[in-house]
Amino acid sequence: MYKRDDILTPLASGKETIRSTSGAKDNTRPGMRPDTNPGTRLSIPPDTNPGTRPGKQNDLRAEERYYSNSEIIIIEDLKEIPKFNKEFKLGMTALLLCEEGELSVVIDGIKYEVKKGSFIICSSLHTLSQSVISKDFRSFCLAFSTAKLGNIIGGNPEMLRQMLFVNDNPMVTISPGIYDLVSAYKKLFETKLSFVKHQYYNITIESLLKAVLFDIIGVVAIKMRNTPNNIESSTKSFSSRNAYVRRFLTLLTEDNFKHRTVQYFADQLCITAKYLSLICRQETGKTPNQWIKERLVERIRYLLLNTTLSNKEISIQLGFPNLSFFGKFTKEHLGYSPMEFRKRQ
Repeated sequence: MYKRDDILTPLASGKETIRSTSGAKDNTRPGMRPDTNPGTRLSIPPDTNPGTRPGKQNDLRAEERYYSNSEIIIIEDLKEIPKFNKEFKLGMTALLLCEEGELSVVIDGIKYEVKKGSFIICSSLHTLSQSVISKDFRSFCLAFSTAKLGNIIGGNPEMLRQMLFVNDNPMVTISPGIYDLVSAYKKLFETKLSFVKHQYYNITIESLLKAVLFDIIGVVAIKMRNTPNNIESSTKSFSSRNAYVRRFLTLLTEDNFKHRTVQYFADQLCITAKYLSLICRQETGKTPNQWIKERLVERIRYLLLNTTLSNKEISIQLGFPNLSFFGKFTKEHLGYSPMEFRKRQ
């Protein structure tokens, strides 16, 4: 289960002490740095209801109210980010809107000054190395697991291109109108997190998250159109393996998520399939084959539910050798044959 502490997961060696405001026994996790501000970070048992602390269900302070499950974190009023000097990666994609004060953060060797009205979007591909916040810093934070983000984006190649653009342009300045819109979403979240829990509670939370994410991606799309050469325009200096992984994901998107082998992409990158698998797992936590299959499955789902293309046409478009293989692949990964899947939806 994701917790507030999971937003920052340094790769440095050693252990970090995670302290609970309730005075519970400290827990330690490998790969975390020592806690420099005891008592300010929240540690919640896995069985705690979303958005609540033990004994505090109806008396939450703003800076402590948050929601988390296995794939999502929402922090309504994030005021403190631990200072760090060692490089680390997030285990998810985090969107942070600065509402007051300033945040200075180094991402992939580039320093960003985040002020009120600016978003910083960090993915699992980014390497963070330094952060400093002002005393009056306050922000609204959303975080998604890689799997959840993939489910939301689905098989839409354009959306993935926009998220790849974010990898090279992690800071987005928004207009006053969009800022007011996100602030309205935040107020709605505040109401939801204090609302009585019911059987559809998690579904409504996730629906709100999708709405926020789509609005933000829409802003990114506008910025992308106004940036010459889009993704390829980046002048940042990445490590060679990081560059290979970014290029692999770009090629995967440009190929519209067809049925391909790892060797197909390795050949285009002029490296071995084994090396691509190694660096992709190191940089993203997933193998190229996982990326290819996950995106292909979501693309199949999208085409089956949102187009009138026949199964044969979809099979040809996605590069399957024959209709029978396409049917077996769909049943294996979606649980039903293409025809059955369409009928059940």
